Amino acid sequence: FLFYHLSQMKKRALEPSNHTYCSLLNACSNAGPPAKEYLLKIQEEMERRNVTLNGIATNSHLSAMASCRLHEEAFETYEKMSSQHLTPDLQTFGTLLQAASKDVRGGLEKAQRVWSELVTQEDIAPDAICYNLLLLCMREAGIPSSMRKPPPEVKEVGEKDTHTRKVVSSPPRGVLAADAKEVATFALPSGHKIHLCLGKWGERWLTREDTLGLLGAMKKAGL
Repeated sequence: FLFYHLSQMKKRALEPSNHTYCSLLNACSNAGPPAKEYLLKIQEEMERRNVTLNGIATNSHLSAMASCRLHEEAFETYEKMSSQHLTPDLQTFGTLLQAASKDVRGGLEKAQRVWSELVTQEDIAPDAICYNLLLLCMREAGIPSSMRKPPPEVKEVGEKDTHTRKVVSSPPRGVLAADAKEVATFALPSGHKIHLCLGKWGERWLTREDTLGLLGAMKKAGL
C-alpha cells in the first residue's frame, strides 16, 4: 500500500521528502521482521536517490532496522551520524539498546558500547526506557562464545552409553559462585559500576550490591 503511493508520487513527478521516508520506515518498524524485504527496498531507493535523512528520519531508520533484526546495519548507520552532522538523542540510544538486546551473537558488547556513550553525554541522561532496555540487554543480549564456559556433563542415570545432558542450576543469592565470570560492566551516571556475571551453565546475575546500586541510580533519576 505504501509503495503504491510512493510509485504514484513518482508518476506525478513529486519528490519524496524526509517525511515520506520517515513514514515508510515507521511502517517497517511497526511491522517487524516480516517487513525486512520492504525495508531493504526502501534503503535501495534512498541510496539510488542519494537521500540524506534528518535526525528524526534517521531514528526511524534505526528503529526499522532494529525491528527487522538488521543489527549490524543499525550500528553502521549510527556510526555515520557524526559525519552527517547528526546528534544522537535518547531515542537514538534507546533504539540501539533495543537492537543490541536482539543480537544473539555480540549484542552484549554492543550494549556496553552504547551505554558507555550514553552516560558520557553532557546534555542528556538515561530515562526509564533506557534503564529498562539496559536490563533487557543484560537478560537477552547474546554473549560471544569465547566468553562462555562449557557446561559440565553428567551421565544420565541408567544409561550405559556416553549420552550426556546439560545440568540446570539456579544462580546464587547475593554471593558469586567461585566459577562465576564477569562478562560486562556498565557505568552509571552516579559513577557506580555494575557487573554482569555469567555462570558455568549460562545463568546471568548481578550481585546484591550492584542491584541496589542500579535501583538507587534509577530512583535518583526520578524513575
